[in-house]
Amino acid sequence: MYGSKPFCLVLALVLSGCAPTTNTMLTFDTGGEYTTVVGTTDDTDSGMTTEAMSSSGGEEEKLCGNGVIDLGEECDDGNDSNNDRCLNSCIINVCGDGFIREGKEECDDSNDDPHDHCKNDCSHNVCGDGYVLEGIEECDDANTLNSDACLGNCKAASCGDNYVWEGYEACDDGVNDGEYNGCSPDCLEVMPACGDGIIQTHLGENCEGDPGLDFVECDPITCTYDFSNVPQLHCRNVCSWGGDWYCTQEDADIFCRLKTQNPLSTATHYEITKTLEKGGFGCSNPDHYIADDNGIDPRINIGALPGYGWDQDPLFYVNGNMRESHGGIGHDVIVYPVCTDPLE
Repeated sequence: MYGSKPFCLVLALVLSGCAPTTNTMLTFDTGGEYTTVVGTTDDTDSGMTTEAMSSSGGEEEKLCGNGVIDLGEECDDGNDSNNDRCLNSCIINVCGDGFIREGKEECDDSNDDPHDHCKNDCSHNVCGDGYVLEGIEECDDANTLNSDACLGNCKAASCGDNYVWEGYEACDDGVNDGEYNGCSPDCLEVMPACGDGIIQTHLGENCEGDPGLDFVECDPITCTYDFSNVPQLHCRNVCSWGGDWYCTQEDADIFCRLKTQNPLSTATHYEITKTLEKGGFGCSNPDHYIADDNGIDPRINIGALPGYGWDQDPLFYVNGNMRESHGGIGHDVIVYPVCTDPLE
């Protein structure tokens, strides 16, 4: 009837009484055209019961997206989203297909490179995951230790990073710039610091051992001046530290800052008296003539001490009897200040 062997073979199979099959797709050759029928076979009748419309003219009916899993489809959820379990192509959304499955994948760049922003398991490449993000991370050893070759921030360990690389560095003070400090510039040798007899001003040291100033000690831990026992600060006329003509609150505050080594300190109480026959902070004015009984200026220039709240150079100190060189009993000094020592 149809003049076609394929049709006869197919028809014979249909009429053979096979077991029921759901959604079977059959193609009938009708001599230049074909007809596709999707249906079920049933051994109780002559062959096929159609469940889908037949089509003619050389094109098959599009079934993906109808919400029914048809022959050749992995899934079919009937929507147009490529970010859920089932893609628009009726293929299950898996890592590596270029589509991000919401709730399951953080990213999907459809490549097999684990060193870019998206790893092969479709999670973001972050520091500590064991994969080096090229251009961003120097290393990634999957731990947070700062004592091995790779720091916890995924930077390669190096001398001067303030972390001791165990087995390779003896020290690392984070200041290694080729200058002398507590650790050698190559981080291979612990260097002495405070107490080594070398005043390292770039590290904030003022002294090593006895500073040679009356009532002044050298702090053995910080190697800085301890002025807490200094008895007086001269502040008469042009020698006023605060700039006024007489000894004032501002002079007393400066005295407290020096005594406490705290630039925020202030004096809550102080006394003004005549120059004592002791050492102490002398006239702060370098242009004012000062001389002792031998015609020699006894003032010692300590230099600026910004950490104490005095950033001007000079800072003058006088050993011995200040009265001999600072106007006798005609000049004034501040004594017995009560100082605050607030935290910054």
